[in-house]
Amino acid sequence: MENQIIFFDGSLCHIFNEEMTLAPERGLWLKVDAAGLCGTDLQILRGIRQESSSILGHEGIARVVQDYRWGDCFFKRGQRVLINPTDKLNSNFLLGHNVSGLFQQYLCIPPFAINDGVVIPVDYSLPNESAALIEPIAVALHAIKSINIFSPRSFVIFGGGIIGNLLGILLRIFYGGSIPVLLVHHTWNSRSDSGKDIVADITHSLYQQPEVTEQLHMSGNAVFIVTPRNATNNVLDMVLRTIGSESVINVIGGIDENKSILNYPASLFSSIRAGNISIPVEDQRYESIDRYLVGINTNRNIFLTGQRGVTNQEFLESIDLLKLHYNSLAKMITHRFCLNDFCVFLNQMIHGNERIIHGKYVLKAALLMD
Repeated sequence: MENQIIFFDGSLCHIFNEEMTLAPERGLWLKVDAAGLCGTDLQILRGIRQESSSILGHEGIARVVQDYRWGDCFFKRGQRVLINPTDKLNSNFLLGHNVSGLFQQYLCIPPFAINDGVVIPVDYSLPNESAALIEPIAVALHAIKSINIFSPRSFVIFGGGIIGNLLGILLRIFYGGSIPVLLVHHTWNSRSDSGKDIVADITHSLYQQPEVTEQLHMSGNAVFIVTPRNATNNVLDMVLRTIGSESVINVIGGIDENKSILNYPASLFSSIRAGNISIPVEDQRYESIDRYLVGINTNRNIFLTGQRGVTNQEFLESIDLLKLHYNSLAKMITHRFCLNDFCVFLNQMIHGNERIIHGKYVLKAALLMD
């Protein structure tokens, strides 16, 4: 039996056909129906992040190839499943990062990860391409739930990619227009396409514009940082120097531990984020960071949190949101490709400085299998 894969060699993506045997002792075999390109995938492709897997992809939906039983778990042939990419009990399973991901026709989930609950059975009737949105919606959903206890008076989002735009959409769904939302972009193309086509009923700005600083100076902010790892440190540093009292910051984007923040080791801040791995929001860890701001920012009662991964329950809640608000959320899918064309697209993204493909800014690109 052949498996067609997209193989990333560190500089380019290639289509390969590899022989495979559906050996049940290896784990649960799945056939991929659809997958999506995530911002972290793009960082790996562009060399910003280094990961061990040569087959990327952690967002999407698949179906069980053959009946499979492991312990108390039973999966039936043809059953639809999602995969939680983060095994909170075992760091050896991070889908598309240190184990082969969804950019292939078939994949196998090892028994230990099945036992840890990463495979989520679902009854999914929406178009396959929309499954690429489930995990990022869950990330945005968890981020919003994590700051609700602070009763914020305004929201500031740094990062105009998929999560940043989803945060903008969900904040409008949950709060209507009662609380102002500012989405801060790093490029004009992102700002233009997002403000025009994706989430027009919030305020959009560019990084380092005066209105961004003015908003941050106000008290009672909730700030989400959803930037690539090579930008997060600088953004967090700027926010900490500027933010008003009684505010909370959720760092969703990765932190580069080789670069300082406020002249402190970045690990002081990344450890807070690392403490929140796929946990329920009621177990979310927060830390007062006033002691780091002495001599830098006179405002106080500023808290930092962060997150890595989401719970299975948040995956299911995201499907419900997608069903209820399909038209608002599905427009995040800007590009659709078959496997061969997706490989060409990935190589275009690797070598392009801007995320403009076929004349349109890339937010969510969906890989659709036959």
